[in-house]
Amino acid sequence: MKKISVIIPVYNAEKWLERLIESIKSQTIFCDLEFIFVNDGSTDNSLKILNKVNEPNIKIISQENGGVSAARNNGIKNASGDYIAFIDADVSNFTSEKIDKIIRPILEDRTDITKTKF
Repeated sequence: MKKISVIIPVYNAEKWLERLIESIKSQTIFCDLEFIFVNDGSTDNSLKILNKVNEPNIKIISQENGGVSAARNNGIKNASGDYIAFIDADVSNFTSEKIDKIIRPILEDRTDITKTKF
């Protein structure tokens, strides 16, 4: 089974994190998923919210503020998946089937890359 690493840069995203985490826990795709939240020096309660998460497939990384690209690169460096997906922490309509819709075409060898508008 293929493993997918989903990298989520976080900067002052406390407003959206709890809903995003709940959506992550309810993903419908049947594959091995790892979620990597990279806290990019948030000054709000984002890190506090992330540190409450106790799920085996969710990693929390914290770094000094370096911008979204540095956070993504740090996530890639710590990823163990066969495929990489990126999600922004402030996405407001992330639902339980989003990862499936993004990744399934790749897993079924119909395409090499996908893009979506949330």
